[in-house]
Amino acid sequence: MGIYSSNGMGLIPLSFTEIKSYNDLIGANLSPSEIMIIRKMSQIYVSQVQDKRPFCKSPFTDNV
Repeated sequence: MGIYSSNGMGLIPLSFTEIKSYNDLIGANLSPSEIMIIRKMSQIYVSQVQDKRPFCKSPFTDNV
């Protein structure tokens, strides 16, 4: 599980299926609120990366 996923056309936020699979794989037992936070952070990251406004600061882009 990373910060985002890709659908072949660009970046997309992590899906609940991906988060659940990761949770099951490592046995983290994430709470529903933690899952929602991970999903929301992924959505915000992808929206910021795709923001093309000229004065918009880029988010952390180590994996992009």
